[in-house]
Amino acid sequence: MTNQRKIEHEIEIDAPVETVWKALTDASELMRWFPLDARAEPGPGGIIWYSWGPPYEGKNRIEVWDPPRRLKLTDASIGGHHVVEAAKATGAAIEEPSARRVAMDFTLEAAAGGKTLLRLVHSGFGEGADWDEEFDATSRGWVHEFLGLRHYLEGHRGEDRRCVWARQKIELPREETWNRLMSSKGLNLEGLARGDSFDRVISTGDRLQGNVLLCKPPNDFCAIIANLNGSFFRVSNEYWSKPRPHAEPNLWLSTYGLLNHQALAIQASLTKLLARLFPAQIELPSLTP
Repeated sequence: MTNQRKIEHEIEIDAPVETVWKALTDASELMRWFPLDARAEPGPGGIIWYSWGPPYEGKNRIEVWDPPRRLKLTDASIGGHHVVEAAKATGAAIEEPSARRVAMDFTLEAAAGGKTLLRLVHSGFGEGADWDEEFDATSRGWVHEFLGLRHYLEGHRGEDRRCVWARQKIELPREETWNRLMSSKGLNLEGLARGDSFDRVISTGDRLQGNVLLCKPPNDFCAIIANLNGSFFRVSNEYWSKPRPHAEPNLWLSTYGLLNHQALAIQASLTKLLARLFPAQIELPSLTP
């Protein structure tokens, strides 16, 4: 394989290596921080299946199974969903599966104080410009996912999760989308930086109190929401150039200990917020999950 473009991330987690390993390989544990649904057949040659709803789902074959030190997964599918769907919409050629292998290689190392250093190398991305957006979104996504994993294991270990996910596809520039989202007419979170504490009332009337983990305009924001029982809140603002240019704001909340009706009320509130901020936007059904 000549493709050497890869994503590399690492994070230190205050949890034993065996605990982090289980969070990466056990289906019930995976659903507490990563996908909405998961299935796992552990061991060499087994599979781990992740799903965020069709078409964002798929099997990954276990190529290396060395508990609790190394897990390597490979996916021989055609490629990133946005690349494939855009190619279908425009009639462009799709790269053959045999031309590359997507791999996620996790290594775990015991650190001082009973902590674990988790590293990931995610490789197999196409080198062409058509892959640039997929590569960028995946790289930024792993930053959020690792923060979410650490938050789960350090603050909510063993607790089931209820997820809120509001999103919309809109034909606006990324910067304008971000400014609307974070303004007082939206989430009212502008002017914050990593490490800041905040107490804001968003435009829906809901109150958010918490601490900022990540803030990188116009792409990413992440915080712990203390008044929602330590929920993990993520704002990502994607941009895709095909089949026609559009932004895709995502509001994601991983909740722990909230009742189902509370999570549903937040879902409705954030969905209405997006609809009010971005009225009369054209839907893109070929990319709708």
